Amino acid sequence: MKRIKALVVLFLVFSMVLTFAACGQPSAGNKENPMKGSGVDFTAKVPDTGAYLYFNVSKDDTKALEDFQKKLLDKGISPMLMSGMNEDVKGLIDDMKKVMDKYKDITDRQFGVFALDMQKIKSLEDKEPSDINIGPQSGIYLVGVITFTKEVKVKDYLGDVKGIVDKLQREDESTANIEIIPDEGKITIKGEEEDVPTVNVYFEQDGKNIIVTLGVPYSKMEKVDSPISGNEFWKEATAHSFALYFDVKSIPDEQAREELINAGWQKPLKVYGDLTSTEKGGVYKTHGTLKIYNPTDKQFDDLGIPGDVKVVKSADLILALDMDLLGAIVNELPQDEDIAMMKQYVDMFAGGVMTLSLSVQSMDKIAGALIGQYFKNSDQLWGMIQMMVSSYLQAAKQQMPGLYTKQEKTSDGFDIVVGTFQPSMEDEKISGTPLLYLKLRIDPSKYADIVGNMDEEAASVLQKYAEVVENSESTLSVSYDKKENSISVDIMSTIATK
Repeated sequence: MKRIKALVVLFLVFSMVLTFAACGQPSAGNKENPMKGSGVDFTAKVPDTGAYLYFNVSKDDTKALEDFQKKLLDKGISPMLMSGMNEDVKGLIDDMKKVMDKYKDITDRQFGVFALDMQKIKSLEDKEPSDINIGPQSGIYLVGVITFTKEVKVKDYLGDVKGIVDKLQREDESTANIEIIPDEGKITIKGEEEDVPTVNVYFEQDGKNIIVTLGVPYSKMEKVDSPISGNEFWKEATAHSFALYFDVKSIPDEQAREELINAGWQKPLKVYGDLTSTEKGGVYKTHGTLKIYNPTDKQFDDLGIPGDVKVVKSADLILALDMDLLGAIVNELPQDEDIAMMKQYVDMFAGGVMTLSLSVQSMDKIAGALIGQYFKNSDQLWGMIQMMVSSYLQAAKQQMPGLYTKQEKTSDGFDIVVGTFQPSMEDEKISGTPLLYLKLRIDPSKYADIVGNMDEEAASVLQKYAEVVENSESTLSVSYDKKENSISVDIMSTIATK
């Protein structure tokens, strides 16, 4: 656990220094290949292993998010500032902020690849940890390129990181196994236990680039016979912010590989993602997308919410689910008597959408609704739902005589509403035909008042956020495209600041 914590700490330090995080208006797979502009083309040294992750985030992608982070930090708000931290640790966060600011404006982009040769990794099972060099020799390839707008010396760069880690080690002994050696351009993470090998991370300068590798410096990495660029997936991958490729044939365990292939996994798994951020008039929008291509030939029919859904007005939470998804899942299960009985119940939900919505106006004014729409057999379904819900609502009203409850059948489903007041209803506009739709609206000021009597510390944090954030709204939408046989995940967050 100490080793894992050390790795997490190191990742957090580099995340702060590099500001390597962003979401936003997606680039839709039209990014330029960063290897052309940077002058660093590492593909000849990374083999086509059949399992790899590519990433590419530029300063333009992250600028708006960084500006918002700075607004929070200026008010003394940081995700790493938790209750109970002493002043030394808070000072450490200030040091991180200074280093982050130092490199923020001169960091142009970060890109690279992490690849695994599963066959080589399997061969490590019989080796002693002291004989293992985590890197190309053991089938683990990492090449990351940090491109700056001006020359940055590795010694100076790692010196700044070392200053932060040295202070952190005085606060947390579990990070003592991290050793940063700026003069050698190396970070060593020593194994805490005898069966854990040491990890060496190397940093080399190439003009305005710093190249980060595992196990061996980039200049000493050898060229490979079958480079990663030979895979047709690679060209598409470099046009995105993120790409994942996994070929089932790369699994060395023959039995596990054959089981997946026999289950229908015929093609490599491909995932593409795009992330950026924008700001206009104090409103920060972040947008992330993922597209996941089904590695099997199995396709699904009639999936997706067919229209708008009914919710309580001014809802803080909206969750809508296409119930045909349950049918699709059950149909893929091995058929037996239990599954056949389950299918009878699931079939009653055919064509329908279930929507849960909640409006929290204050501690005394809370209302929620469970709405069913678009069902093909609403009469039969309502008979089952009413029998289940009626007793619960009656018991609730006995406990709270002033509680508002409503349960009624509609033409294509049902309405079940409960609240300390009678809410108005409205339609939530649904874009496209998602399988799953989730929306969260958060007003920090309102929630600070609501949780104030329950948790003073949480209320204090929310009050600090309320000094910066007017309100925020986030949506998640998951859709299926039968023609492409793919799943798309779309996440949009809008934060209005004061």
